[in-house]
Amino acid sequence: MYSPVPVDSTLYKVKAKYIPAPDGGLRLASVQTFSAAKFRPSGWEDRGKKAAPERRRKSDYNLYGANPYNFDDLPDDADIADVFGEAEASRRATRRAKIAAMDYILCNPDLDMFATLTYGQSDEVDRMDYDACYKVLRTWLNNRVTRRGLKYVAVCERQKKGGIHFHVLCNGAALDLTRARSPYTGKPLTHGRKPLFNISDWTAGYTSAEYISGEDCRDRVAKYIFKYMSKESFSKIGGRYFLHGGKMVTPIYAYGDAPEEFFDGTECRHERTVEIADGLAWTEYSFV
Repeated sequence: MYSPVPVDSTLYKVKAKYIPAPDGGLRLASVQTFSAAKFRPSGWEDRGKKAAPERRRKSDYNLYGANPYNFDDLPDDADIADVFGEAEASRRATRRAKIAAMDYILCNPDLDMFATLTYGQSDEVDRMDYDACYKVLRTWLNNRVTRRGLKYVAVCERQKKGGIHFHVLCNGAALDLTRARSPYTGKPLTHGRKPLFNISDWTAGYTSAEYISGEDCRDRVAKYIFKYMSKESFSKIGGRYFLHGGKMVTPIYAYGDAPEEFFDGTECRHERTVEIADGLAWTEYSFV
């Protein structure tokens, strides 16, 4: 089911997104539908892989406001800016990034730990220097991906005094953890009655990590991460709104001509419709 198939040149009215279910199958995440055939499938993507980007004509950009396409299929920000302006291009790029980040979070339930990595002031790395901090982080992340099977979604925050730190959602099994203890009493530290940990092999500064559980908690962590992706300044990490790495599972897409083909009795949590132009409308049904 997950093997790639040749690209279908047929246009469809409906695009359904599926994510892994707890029982090992798939569950419906969303259904998007146009009043006319506009979706061109890129084939069933293998989990952990993305289809090659497909360029869109400028005449298709009027559909972009509804974000009907997979984020990988959209044109780059420079082209969008030519049509819509820099501010609108930035807003839409941020929204695309949030959708992509949420896809990773939903599709990888083993991302069960939320950690904050900070930097101490030293001769080796200037915590005010983003490039220097990013270089240290990238080396550390790549090493853990290769050696420990780390999977992660990370965003950057600049603190009030200008220092850099990173918020990371990752799989705790890939980390070398020790219980965090008070430097004054030596007692184990907790946050909301949950035990706090330190990451032993992060030597550039300080760490704090805690396990997360339950969909509500994951949603709160996602919103916390998204807050930093929305800031006007310092919103990109190395040219990106967020970092991700490891063998990440990605959504599965299916296409059809009527939304009812995909409705399976799952409760719809949110529905919205956008009137585009010339009688064309786009509707999204969200199930997660």
